[in-house]
Amino acid sequence: LWFGVSVLLFVPDEATVTLQPNWPLIYRGETITVRCEIQGGGRTEWTYEWKADKLDRRPTHNEYRITAATESDSGKYSCQGRNDYLLTEWNIILVSPVRPVAEGDSVTLGCKLRKDKLVSSVFFYLNDKVIHNNSRGELSISAVSKSDEGFYKCQFSGQESPQSWMSVTVAVSGTSVFPVLLIVGLVCGFILIVLIVLCSYRQSRGKTFFL
Repeated sequence: LWFGVSVLLFVPDEATVTLQPNWPLIYRGETITVRCEIQGGGRTEWTYEWKADKLDRRPTHNEYRITAATESDSGKYSCQGRNDYLLTEWNIILVSPVRPVAEGDSVTLGCKLRKDKLVSSVFFYLNDKVIHNNSRGELSISAVSKSDEGFYKCQFSGQESPQSWMSVTVAVSGTSVFPVLLIVGLVCGFILIVLIVLCSYRQSRGKTFFL
């Protein structure tokens, strides 16, 4: 089976969404905090608005806490700050529990800024090395291999997205049971022949002849 996987890397703007703890992978059952930080906000009193694919409540402060994370908590979390004078742009981060990509899958990485618009002239990095420059803001890998595993990020106009870890699992082909059955059969056959020979020998030795 072939699956297509899309990974989005987002360039931070005035309102930045961060994770605490800032692990490259989030595992099921962990407790994490999604935090909204206003760049250059100073000591101004801000009111925060949140959007997410899944939110049981919409907090007005700068933190959203997820206890016992599951796959249903994955998705986009965006925040916006407002005060009496300013309203920041929505900013988004992709929160996704660990889900390795199988070797051979196709993967598309997109670099987005604000309002889900793809940006152009984007540099993509793997483990801090430039691997691709794309005018459409996308990086497509048709068949993922183990060498594609690592930390990805994108850069646009001097701004960099947070790093995103992509794990690649190697498919192991199933071992045929026929050779195993053949060997077992041969061994059992050999043991059976030996037992028959021994029984015949003992019976022949046990015979007594009288004249």
